[in-house]
Amino acid sequence: MVAQRVHVDAPGWFHTPHEVTALSTVAAVWSRQVLHVRYRRGAGGRRTAAGGVGERRATEVQRTVEPLGLVLKAGVWYVVAGVSGKAPGPVPGGGVPVRTYRLDRVVDATPSGATFDRPAGFVLAEHWAQGGRRFEGSLLRASVRLRLSPGGLRRLPQVTDIEAAHRAVDAAELQDDGWSLVTLETEGDRVIAGQLLSLGPEVEVLEPTAVRERLAETARRVAELNAGT
Repeated sequence: MVAQRVHVDAPGWFHTPHEVTALSTVAAVWSRQVLHVRYRRGAGGRRTAAGGVGERRATEVQRTVEPLGLVLKAGVWYVVAGVSGKAPGPVPGGGVPVRTYRLDRVVDATPSGATFDRPAGFVLAEHWAQGGRRFEGSLLRASVRLRLSPGGLRRLPQVTDIEAAHRAVDAAELQDDGWSLVTLETEGDRVIAGQLLSLGPEVEVLEPTAVRERLAETARRVAELNAGT
């Protein structure tokens, strides 16, 4: 059944669409092929000892996986897969533990020549629902420091991860000019810059510099494309 291989979870975590890559991974969901994959762990900000935001370099890891299904969440595709060589996890009927990977970070996927049996009792939608909150939190590894207008503060939960936005709003520091200082947990520089763009002049990025520069450059390009002749 298609529902056992593909699950669409429409309500948003993040709202920047990502191109689906690694088509061999998609095919393996149906053919039950074991894959050797190279996966890029995302770069982004990290908290420093001084409480600021530093840079974290992207790294690649290699995994042998058993693709169990695909999930579309707010425009981003994820592959749910059993991972060989990992410690035992909560897998129905035993077997290898299950992990979730962003499909656009799969650099390379090569069939191993072996096939696998799907775990007895594994239901993709149920697994996703049970692990979704934990996985969502694991993505929020970076943070940005923002200044938001009253309107920007109200709209923040509409443009980024809603729970992270509410935590940021609850801890906001009101300034004399009516704007607020917030620290927002994010998935990374590229994602948050795209999300904040929709707030227009209602947001100022204080740090990290990489997000501030990316937002300014994107806004400049939008202005040039839409300027009157």
